[in-house]
Order: sequence, then structure tokens, then C-alpha cells
Amino acid sequence: MFASWSQRRRLHEGTPLRAAGFEPEALLAELNVIIPTHNRAEQLRTCLLGLGRQTQTFGDFDVTVVVDGSTDGTRELLAGLPTPFRLHAIYQVRSGQHVARNRGVAAGSGRYCLFLDDDIDPCPGLIAVHLRLLRARSDAVAQCP
Repeated sequence: MFASWSQRRRLHEGTPLRAAGFEPEALLAELNVIIPTHNRAEQLRTCLLGLGRQTQTFGDFDVTVVVDGSTDGTRELLAGLPTPFRLHAIYQVRSGQHVARNRGVAAGSGRYCLFLDDDIDPCPGLIAVHLRLLRARSDAVAQCP
């Protein structure tokens, strides 16, 4: 069972950051973008660059890429690609997209999650529109064609 948003925020309350004057909950993204990938480094690069052009404040979302046994340079891409958003990488042996998605959800700390395929070139308003709709209807589930 996953901890709720407020429970996850409380987990960070005792961190050294609070003692230094930072509010840990401010460091938690509201939206976790989860991208499973396998041997598609160039498509993933396009996707991540598109996420870097979002109109939404970058602190409102983070990106978790779950690398599912890739052997095509994806690890090197993620290590060397500067992004304006927080980027997390999880590496696993080849287990399939469904396992990669679940690992991404388990690693996230946000209130909402958005699954993207690695070949999506997101328009600049993608994150802003999703967050606006989710904030208005937190019980909503959306699927794009």
C-alpha cells in the first residue's frame, strides 16, 4: 500500500533540511512524471527535452525514468543530460513495461502521477494542463490517445 501525500510529506519533516530552514514539503513535487524505457535513448532524449520546455513551474513536477534493461547508452544519456526539472533514474534488469511503471510509482512522492511513453514529444502546456485538471478533479483519471 502506498503512503498518502500527507504521510509522505510527514516522512520528510525530521530531515536536516528543516533544521537549515528549508521546508521539505516544498521539495516534494506535486506531479511525478514516470517514463519507462527500453533501448530508446534518442526518443527518450526528445521526450526529456520537451519536458524541459514546459510552461509549468519546474518545481511542481519531477521526472522518473525507469530504465528497463537498456543497453543502448540510455544510462549515459541520463547521466549527462542537464534538465531544469528534478530527474531521477531507476535501473532494473529487463522486467517489462508494467514492472517499470510500478517501480516508478513506488519511487514517487507526489500527489499525482503522469505516465508518458518514451517516444512522446510533449507540447509545452502538457504538465500545466494536467495539473490544472487534477487540482480541479483529484479523482479524475485521463487517458490520451
